[in-house]
Amino acid sequence: MMLLLPVVFLLLTWAILARSRETTPNGDAKSDWGEGLLAATVIAGLAVVASTEGLSAFRSLGRIPLAIFWSIAAAVALAAGWKVGFARPILHAFALPTSFGWFEKASAVLMILLAAALGVVALLAIPNTYDSLSYHLARVAHWEQNRSIAFYPTSILRQNHPPPFAEWCLLQTRLLSGSYQWVNLVQWAAMAVSLVGVALVASKFGAETRGQWAAAIFAATLPMGIFQATSTQNDYVAGLWLIAFVFFGLQAIERPTLRRLILMFGALALGLLTKGTIYLFAFPFCVWFAIALVRRMGRSVWRAVAIAAALVLLVNGGHYLRNYRLFGSPLGPGSETSDNDVYIYRNEAVGLRPLLSNAVRNLTLHLSAPWPAWNQAVYRAAAGIHRAIGADPDDPRTTWLHEKYRVAFRYDENFGGNFLHTVLFAAAAGVFLYACARRKNTEVQRTLIYAICLAGAALLFCLLLRWQPWHGRLHLPLFLAAAPVFGRIASGPAVWKWLGRPAVALMLLAAFPTAALHRARPIVGGNSVFLGPKHEKIVRNFPLDVFLPALQFIGENRCRHVGLLLYGDAPEFSIWLAQEVIGDWSVRFEHVGVRNASRALAPPVYPPHILSVGYAPERVLILDGKRYALIYSEGAVNGYRAEP
Repeated sequence: MMLLLPVVFLLLTWAILARSRETTPNGDAKSDWGEGLLAATVIAGLAVVASTEGLSAFRSLGRIPLAIFWSIAAAVALAAGWKVGFARPILHAFALPTSFGWFEKASAVLMILLAAALGVVALLAIPNTYDSLSYHLARVAHWEQNRSIAFYPTSILRQNHPPPFAEWCLLQTRLLSGSYQWVNLVQWAAMAVSLVGVALVASKFGAETRGQWAAAIFAATLPMGIFQATSTQNDYVAGLWLIAFVFFGLQAIERPTLRRLILMFGALALGLLTKGTIYLFAFPFCVWFAIALVRRMGRSVWRAVAIAAALVLLVNGGHYLRNYRLFGSPLGPGSETSDNDVYIYRNEAVGLRPLLSNAVRNLTLHLSAPWPAWNQAVYRAAAGIHRAIGADPDDPRTTWLHEKYRVAFRYDENFGGNFLHTVLFAAAAGVFLYACARRKNTEVQRTLIYAICLAGAALLFCLLLRWQPWHGRLHLPLFLAAAPVFGRIASGPAVWKWLGRPAVALMLLAAFPTAALHRARPIVGGNSVFLGPKHEKIVRNFPLDVFLPALQFIGENRCRHVGLLLYGDAPEFSIWLAQEVIGDWSVRFEHVGVRNASRALAPPVYPPHILSVGYAPERVLILDGKRYALIYSEGAVNGYRAEP
C-alpha cells in the first residue's frame, strides 16, 4: 500500500539519526532511539512540506506523484543508511527499563494499552468532529479535487487562511491510501511521538527513567489529548512540534551544533505552519533560547539567526504569500465572517483586568467536571472573582461573539477539560516552589526558567485572544509542555511515594473511562465505533441522510459540475463523505455566492447546477444575475438548475 512509503522513509531516517557518535566499550555506535525518533519526525515533516508545496506548484498534487516522491525519499534514506550505517537493534527502543518495579511496569503497560486502544478507535472511526467537517477536511477535499493547495473561493473562510500543515498530512494520507479511513491516525501518531518527546524533555531537567515515564503518562492520559488523538483536529500535531522545538532548543543551548539548530528551528517552523497558537506558546521559549544562544555563541549567533529565518521562511513562505495576496497580511484576516456576523480573534480590551478575567475563565475550563453541581460552584467562584476585580465575565470585548461565560463539561474535544491533571500539576508546582527555596542547582534553575516560560505562554494567550467556551482544546500543547515538569517533580525519591505514584495510578484509572465514553467516538454503548455501518457513524452532529438523497438526485440527473451555496460554518465535508458513500467521484464541487475576500478567486463561469444548504428554498434563485430554477428540495437542502 502506498501509504507505507512515508512510513518506510520515517523508519529509515529514524534508524540513521538514532546512531550516536559515541561508542560502547565493544566499539559499536550507541543508539539514542528517543532522540532519533523525534529528529526523524522533524525531517519527515519538512519532507511533507517540500512534497506538498512542490507538487502543488505544478498542479500535480495527486496519488502517483506523491508515491514517486516518497519512493525517491525512501531510496535516498536507504542509500544514506547503507553508507553511514543504521542504529540497531530497533527492538531496544521498545524495551522496558530493567530498573522498573512492578508498579512502574504495570503503569507502562497500561499506558501502552491505552495508546493502542486509541489507535484502534482512530482507525475504525469516521471523522465526525464539527470543525473537521466545516474546514479541516473540507479543505482537504478541495485540494484533492484541484490537485493544488492554492486558495479557492469559499463561503467558509477558515478553509483558506489557517496554517495548513496538519491538513497537508491528512491530504497525503488520503491520497496515498485512497480512503478517509486512515486520516484520524495523523493526530494519533502525533500523540505517540509526543509521549517520547515529553520524556526526553523531562530528562533534560534531571528526571530519571521513572520521572520520564511519569511525564509520558501525564501526557498520555490528558482527557483533551484522549479526545483529540482519534480526531482530525490539529492541536496534537501542534503540541508535537512545540515539544520538539523545546527539546532541541534545550540541547542547542548546551552545545549549538548545526544538527541541533536545524532540528530546533525546523520544529518551530513546522509548529508555526500547523497552528496560530504556536506563535504565542513558543514566544517565551524563543526569548529564553535567544538569550542563552547569545551567551553561548557570542558574535557567531548570527548563524543561528540565519538558520531560523531561512527555515521559517522556507517552510511558511508559500502560505504567507497566499495569505498576503488575498488578505494583505501573511497571517490572514484576523477574523471570520459567517453570514452577517464578524468574529474577531483578538481582544479589543488589553490590560490587567481583561488579562485576569481571561486567565480565570480559561482556567475554569479545566476545573469543569461531569457533575453539574460542581460546575455551578466553579462558575459562582469565577463570577465572584470577576466582581472583586470589577470585570464582566461576559465582556463582549474579550468574549467570542454570541457566547456567554459558562462552566460545562462534555466527553469530547469541544468541551472536555483536564481537571485531574490541573489539580495534580498545581500540587507538583507547590512542591517544586518549596524545593526551589531549599536548594538551587543547574537542573532546578533550568526547570524554574522552563516553568516561567510555560506560565508566560499561558498569560500571553489570555492577554491577546478572546475567551471561547471551546478554548480547552487549544490549551493541549501547553498541557503537553507541562508534562515534563510534572515528571521531574513527582519522581523525586520523597515525593514519589505520596504524590507521584498515587497521581500516576489516578490518571491511568481515569483515562480508560474517558476514552470509552467519548461522545463522538465511544467505545461502549449503542453508538460504539465497533457497531453499525460506517456511513452511519460519519456525522452524528449533522446526519448524513440529509445529503444522500440530494447527491443521488444529482447523479440521476447527470450533474457533473455543482455549485455549493453554503452558510459560513456549514459542515461541508458531509457532502464529500456522502459522495464517497454513493461511490460517484465524477462530480466537481465549487462554492458560489461567496461574500468574503475569497470571492476574488471565483471563476467567471458559474456551474450549471447549485446545491444550497441551510437556506430556505426559492422557486428562482438569482446569483450574480444568473437565474436558477428549483428542481429539488428536502429539508435544508435544495437543488437548482440554471435556466436557459
